[in-house]
Amino acid sequence: MNEKGNGAVPNWYGKVLELGDADGYKILTFIDAEIRPANIPTKRYLRAMADGLKDTYPDMDDAAIRDYYLHCLGDDLYRVG
Repeated sequence: MNEKGNGAVPNWYGKVLELGDADGYKILTFIDAEIRPANIPTKRYLRAMADGLKDTYPDMDDAAIRDYYLHCLGDDLYRVG
């Protein structure tokens, strides 16, 4: 984010979506109002995601995470930089 709270492109997170509520609190997410081209994730991003998956699903091993990534990314997984 830049100093104005925007992403790399103006209005990167210019839309707020309400996802529901939990324990009386609204659950919100901030998204782009436009659909942008998909980017291939970096190794660093996939490692962070793997850490989160392992924290959330302790029984999920590296092979299961790799299978999950293959399901989500297909052949793009092999293009990760």
